[in-house]
Amino acid sequence: MTDYNKQATDFIGVSRLTVTITLAPKQTCPPWRGAHAESCDHVHGYKYNIKLTHVPTGRSLRFPFWNSLSAKEEGESPSAYDVLTCLSSDSSLPEDVDGYLAEFGYGKGVSVKLIERTVKFGEKVRRFFNSIGALDALREIS
Repeated sequence: MTDYNKQATDFIGVSRLTVTITLAPKQTCPPWRGAHAESCDHVHGYKYNIKLTHVPTGRSLRFPFWNSLSAKEEGESPSAYDVLTCLSSDSSLPEDVDGYLAEFGYGKGVSVKLIERTVKFGEKVRRFFNSIGALDALREIS
């Protein structure tokens, strides 16, 4: 087990989470590039459905996750570490569109609707991990 996977496993145990990673039955393009995988101009891996459940309370967080192209080519599914490190980053996103624009700017082809969606997901992640007392620990995963 790598140090990264151990970090994720330890976090999951201490936080009393279960992590379910399932290949999505319908593959779609990530929302930042279009509606259908067939017409997607973005190179990405397979789409997975992720569910984190806090065992003591039954609270859960569900979301789609696109793995890397390299993982797709190697036939690898995402690990809990892959998912948690992305959530760690998402939990630190600015809390509103103005904050997002101040930090990242406004790139060509980026819509305000996508930025709003990104900010909203960051809030969803913070709310879930705050509710189980694990937000600070999540942010230590890197």
